[in-house]
Amino acid sequence: VKMVWIALRVESRVPVIIMGETGCGKTSLIRHLARLMSVDFECLNIHAGISDDDIEEFVQQCCTKAEAKEEVWAFLDEVNTCDHLGMIAGILCHHTLHGKPLPSNLVF
Repeated sequence: VKMVWIALRVESRVPVIIMGETGCGKTSLIRHLARLMSVDFECLNIHAGISDDDIEEFVQQCCTKAEAKEEVWAFLDEVNTCDHLGMIAGILCHHTLHGKPLPSNLVF
């Protein structure tokens, strides 16, 4: 049932936040759902040492893939562990990177 709700939110372009302990299967759940829906899945493992440049590079790579494919799901794993929540909020909530719009088929 949870996978159906997640899929409906993604199709509606509503950002999905999944909470749970480290190692409980959040990433595996989304990876499996993406596979079932035949969608390209990209994951960035966020940690305390990650930089704005690392996040920007990941998003740019996802943008490039989205321009060549129907849909790309980008998953920011352990997002609560970094100091770049302002940048991530712009990506998730406003679907922009440094004020520039992201492709509509790039889903976070």
